[in-house]
Amino acid sequence: MSIDPRIIRNFHELALLCLDTAWKQEAVSFLMSGLEKPVLFPSDRRRIVEMRTLLKKLENE
Repeated sequence: MSIDPRIIRNFHELALLCLDTAWKQEAVSFLMSGLEKPVLFPSDRRRIVEMRTLLKKLENE
């Protein structure tokens, strides 16, 4: 399986999957990478907000 490395959603969903499996460092890495990607879809703006919120939460743990 391959994913498009330009799509913010892919990084967001991979980060959530990592958190479900207790891979916090990998989740943070995916979130940071996803925030560097360009906005391609209207839903990307919402995801960026969610990703930033999640990163702040993870930093406080």
